Amino acid sequence: MKKLFGSKEDPKDIKATMMKLKKDKDVKGLIKMLSHDDWTIRLMAVVGLGEIGDERAIKPLQKVLSDRESTVRNSAVLQLMGFGLPLESLIAPFSDREKVQCLYFLKNMDEIKKNKEAEGKIENLLKDYI
Repeated sequence: MKKLFGSKEDPKDIKATMMKLKKDKDVKGLIKMLSHDDWTIRLMAVVGLGEIGDERAIKPLQKVLSDRESTVRNSAVLQLMGFGLPLESLIAPFSDREKVQCLYFLKNMDEIKKNKEAEGKIENLLKDYI
């Protein structure tokens, strides 16, 4: 991937770039960041795409479900749920351990706590694995 930040990636430059991509609702730029080496950058891109809510982000976010970092995967699940995709299908490819981790991650998110239906669904799914 071509470096977006010059020859050396300064954390301040990265943060500023990510903020600008999100502020400008630059879906294509954020999608490119999903393949960045640094998982925190990928995480910021996932969250940014979810907050923008542009449907062009759905397929790229679905690819992130196989990210090597669980926080990035779990955040992608949360963002994709925001697009109306069913939780069960999003976590289906995960191992049982990954499913439990994801369900606990989701259970503790404010967006889920405010949605009693989603919270109940997560509780029921957790019963299948615990």
